[in-house]
Amino acid sequence: MIGRQPTPPLQLEVNGPETPEDSRALQALDRSVRRGEVDARTAFFKTQKALEKVAAEKVLVEVELNKRKAAEDLDKEARGSKKQTRYPRGQLFDQKYQETHATELAERKEREREAMEKSKLKNRPKKKRHASEAGDKSRRGTSTTVRGLVSAACMELEELSE
Repeated sequence: MIGRQPTPPLQLEVNGPETPEDSRALQALDRSVRRGEVDARTAFFKTQKALEKVAAEKVLVEVELNKRKAAEDLDKEARGSKKQTRYPRGQLFDQKYQETHATELAERKEREREAMEKSKLKNRPKKKRHASEAGDKSRRGTSTTVRGLVSAACMELEELSE
């Protein structure tokens, strides 16, 4: 066969394995080291390079987060408190108003507290009184256990025999 050229041999990676970008690539690199396909020293340098890359990305993300937090803090200072934005005409949140009308505000808070306690008492579920606490002798011995039912039957028999 005169016109055919022999196929060239397979070329192995000259630069070695790629730098791992995620945990799967790192695990694949570890497996290839265990199989002997990649030199351990080469894998170490590739892993070190990937670690440096991740550390640099982390620093960039932290800088970006710090800038965002600083911008949010400036925005919050410019807007004021949430109460002031919610109630634009709310004199109750003004420090000067609070100082000059302290007694009125204290009386108002006291009225609101009392109203809150009354509503809590009103909406609270009623407690069931136990028969022994009620002092009702007719309900004595009412139980759902066998012993309680037997004692109740005995008490009724005693009352009937009298």
